[in-house]
Amino acid sequence: MFATVLDAATGLASVKVQGVYQSGAAPVRTHDPDNPLADANGDVWGSGVDENAEMIEITDASRQYQNVVEAMQTAKQLTLDTMRMKTS
Repeated sequence: MFATVLDAATGLASVKVQGVYQSGAAPVRTHDPDNPLADANGDVWGSGVDENAEMIEITDASRQYQNVVEAMQTAKQLTLDTMRMKTS
């Protein structure tokens, strides 16, 4: 889990890890005795994480970040335009 941390001295924001949590998903067992990672029974254990769900979360976070950056660029441009109007 992440949290935004604001540095009062510089006004910059950063991200802090609040915690790491273990998923409740069960590991996936595949029988593949020829695999070098196979155990004594010929089973290979993989992560129970749903890669598709994780990719959707990454894409969503990326789009949110892009939207925030665009909003900040727009606000900056509007501020600069306003300052130019005052000096004209």
